[in-house]
Amino acid sequence: MTSPLPFTMSKHAIDRALEMGVTGEEIRAAYDRPAEIIWSSRYKAFCYVRGRVTLAVSEDRTCVMTVLWASEHGWRADYARGGTMTGRERRNSKDMQHLPRR
Repeated sequence: MTSPLPFTMSKHAIDRALEMGVTGEEIRAAYDRPAEIIWSSRYKAFCYVRGRVTLAVSEDRTCVMTVLWASEHGWRADYARGGTMTGRERRNSKDMQHLPRR
């Protein structure tokens, strides 16, 4: 039996993770062992960065609100595949300056 998660995921975060092909293991690792944590005033959330993903986590740290690519390379690769992410428009790198960078 697995232990309960210390966080919930919004429907939006689940949708994004599925669209991006992000695994549950990646999400759990980013939450449990982030390489860095950055406050995002844009998202009003903590950004937990690990590997190829960033999780936007609520102020009380109990909800993953969205899943983002952690690097510009991730965004570019996704858009090169045809940008399958529903509701997301292609952006250039200047529009992504608010995202954590590695």
